[in-house]
Amino acid sequence: MWLDMPPLALPALLHDMPQNYDQRIKKFGAEGEVSAKQHLAKINDTLDLWEIDEDDVKMRFPTQSFIGEVKTWFRSLQERSIANYDAFEIAFFDKWEDKKIHNC
Repeated sequence: MWLDMPPLALPALLHDMPQNYDQRIKKFGAEGEVSAKQHLAKINDTLDLWEIDEDDVKMRFPTQSFIGEVKTWFRSLQERSIANYDAFEIAFFDKWEDKKIHNC
């Protein structure tokens, strides 16, 4: 797990991540068959299934799936530029959904 997540504006006290969450997250990079919307839909389904409502966990959860170019993009975002999960979704889709559609 990344110890620092500069793009995320997280509170000082963080909620615990679900046990063994990292074993259930499929990785997401710029290549592959899965679009950004499909990937985040699966993440959201998991968050709902596990009844996770804490915004800090919801923001950190999908970032653990990022690999390659997507991870590099995320790490390059301005510090504390993502204040909540809605902002995370917007930034993620703005960058990756359009690119995936054009790569098909």
